[in-house]
Amino acid sequence: MRINFNPIAQVSSRYNFNFGLNPIKLNNNLNFRGSSISDTFEPSKKPDEIKGNQVKTLPVPGSLESFQAQKTKFTVSDYDEFSNEIIKSQVKALADSVTFDIANRSTHIAVKFKKILDRTYGKDNYVFVSVGTKPSLIGKAFEFLGVETKYLPVSKRKKWGKVLKEQDYRLYGDFLKSQGLDANNVKNSSKTYLFYDYTNGDGRFENFEEMMRTRYGLTQENVKFRSLNRDLREIKNGTDLVEGYIKKYLVTPGITDKYSSIGYLPDYNFTKPDFASEKLTRHDDMDAKLFNFLVLDKLSTIRLLEENPDNEDAL
Repeated sequence: MRINFNPIAQVSSRYNFNFGLNPIKLNNNLNFRGSSISDTFEPSKKPDEIKGNQVKTLPVPGSLESFQAQKTKFTVSDYDEFSNEIIKSQVKALADSVTFDIANRSTHIAVKFKKILDRTYGKDNYVFVSVGTKPSLIGKAFEFLGVETKYLPVSKRKKWGKVLKEQDYRLYGDFLKSQGLDANNVKNSSKTYLFYDYTNGDGRFENFEEMMRTRYGLTQENVKFRSLNRDLREIKNGTDLVEGYIKKYLVTPGITDKYSSIGYLPDYNFTKPDFASEKLTRHDDMDAKLFNFLVLDKLSTIRLLEENPDNEDAL
C-alpha cells in the first residue's frame, strides 16, 4: 500500500479521514487492528469523581478534553478509545505541519527499517533500545509496530567516567534492571538487544558502550551497539527520505527533544528521584503527545498497529 507522507496534504485532508479502526482481540499477546468502522459517538455524560464534598468532572475517555488532560504515557489502548473520527480530527487539528511531517517521516522510515531488522535478526526477535532522545522518535514507531522497545535517557556521556561516583553507578544499574536491561536478563533472553544512538564521531557513544560492557556486564553476543544514522542508510529504496530526515531532524539540535516523550538525564550526582518515571519522561507535553497520536493514527491507517505487552513498563 502506498503511504502519503506529504505533511501539507495531511493537514488539508484531516477532516476527510475515515479510518475508525478498532482492535480485534486474538489469542496471542498482540492486538492487531482490523478494518471495522464505528460511527458511534461518545456519550455526552461524563463520569464524576467525588473527593470530599467536591464533585470533580472527569473528561470522557476518547474525547478531545481527555487527550489534552492526559499526563501519563499515551498507549495503543489509549488510542483505541478514539473511535469517533470527528474527535480524531479535532485532535489532529492541534498539530502543525512540522508535527505532521516529522511523525509521518518517522513512521515511514520505521516501517522500512523494521523490514531490514526482521530479515537480519528474525521477525520481532530483537529489542530496540533508544539511547538518548534522537533515536526515540523512530523507537516510538517501533513500539507501536509491536517491537519490544526500551528508552535510556542519557546525556553528556563523554564525561561519565570522570564525574560519576560509585553510588551513581549503582543507581543507574538499578534503573537498567527496572527496564529489563541488566546482564542477567539479557543473558537469558533469546532476543538480540540493539542499542541505537545517533553518532557523529565524537566518541560519546563509544564511551557509553564501554561503560555498559565493563560496568554493567553487557558483553553477551546478543548485545549490539549500533549507529542509527549509519544503519538507516541501509534503506535503499528511500535514500532521499532518510537523508532528509537525518539532516532536518537528527542533525538539527533540539528537534527530537521537542517531540520526544523521553526527557533529559544529567550525568552528575544521580539521586533516586532522578530515575522516577515522571522525571525521565515528558508524557504531559503537548508536542510529544501529538507526535505519538499521529504515529498511532498513521499505523492504524495502514493496518500495522500492534500492542506488545512487553512494552508496558517501558518509559
